[in-house]
Amino acid sequence: MKRSPLFLAFSGLELARYFALVHAVRVFCSAAPAAGPALRIAAAPNALFAAAFLFLGLDTERYAGFKPLLVVGKALSLFGGLVALPGMLRLGAAGQSESVAAYLLVGIAAWDALSALPLLVPAVDRGRSESVPPPMPPNAEPERVEPD
Repeated sequence: MKRSPLFLAFSGLELARYFALVHAVRVFCSAAPAAGPALRIAAAPNALFAAAFLFLGLDTERYAGFKPLLVVGKALSLFGGLVALPGMLRLGAAGQSESVAAYLLVGIAAWDALSALPLLVPAVDRGRSESVPPPMPPNAEPERVEPD
């Protein structure tokens, strides 16, 4: 079991990202009171990013299968942020609370791009890539077990 402080830190930051996203959604839904809880429920799957980074931080090798899923999730979040970016920047000229929420969403999109980078770069451990298995001895023979 190999712990990764980088992924553990990302887990905490992803949890903060989720609450920032929920706050930004609440600001945009102030006109329709019923829309706020519905959009917060729709944003709830974003908390899975925090959980996946937590598991990667606890045991990077065991949960390495989470990396492709995180990359796809971050790509989808980034794509959604880029699609919404023109509208968000237009809201910068609106009222104070909408402006802060719009720039908060722009910051979340930037975080999505930055947090995907360590997932795309293969980890190096003592000069070897994590995807390359350690070399086997030339005459590797299984251990003999005698029945009782």
